[in-house]
Order: sequence, then C-alpha cells, then structure tokens
Amino acid sequence: MNNNTIYDKEKSIKLAGGRENIANELIEMLICELPKLEAEIKSALEGQNMIQLKASLHKLKGSISYCIVPRLSQSINVFHDAVTNNEKINHLDLFNQLNDEIRRLEQFYKKQN
Repeated sequence: MNNNTIYDKEKSIKLAGGRENIANELIEMLICELPKLEAEIKSALEGQNMIQLKASLHKLKGSISYCIVPRLSQSINVFHDAVTNNEKINHLDLFNQLNDEIRRLEQFYKKQN
C-alpha cells in the first residue's frame, strides 16, 4: 500500500476477519456518515470552537478505523495533531485538504459501486 491509496479493500477485508460483506458494510457506513462528520468539523471550525473541533476530528478518526483509507487517514491525522498540539497552522487549509480527501473517497466509492 502506498500513500496514494484511497481505499485498500484487501486489507479492509482482512481487518473484517476475512468477511468481504462486513468490509463492504463498513465502507458504506463510513460513506453515509461522512457528510454529517464533515459538517460537524466545519461548524466547529467556523465557530472557532477548538474543543468541539478536536472532538469532531477524533470522532472521524474513530469512524475510519475499520476501513483502510490511507489518504483520508493521513489527512485526518495531520489535522487532528495540529489541533491537539495547538500548532499555529492554518486550520482552514487543513480542512480543505480533508475535504479533498473525503471527495476522493466518495468518488472512488461511487465508481466501484
């Protein structure tokens, strides 16, 4: 797997105990949940509520933990770490990068199904 992998189905199936149907359900649940989680992050960012932003990013990290989505994972980790460590970095840029990765995953999923 390289950093350009959007979704690693093989590893997701392995993570689901070798059950492809479970891996398929998990990625579908993630795709359905992404708009809500994205809206929570956007709202916290716009309101400059760093506590809620951190919580929302943490929630998204948990949501992807059962799917192997390397690009999205990397984007979330960078954003979450920046917020957690109070790094002086443009959170809007990180949000935009996160949005880009969410869109890539959604487009990838639509093409596969």
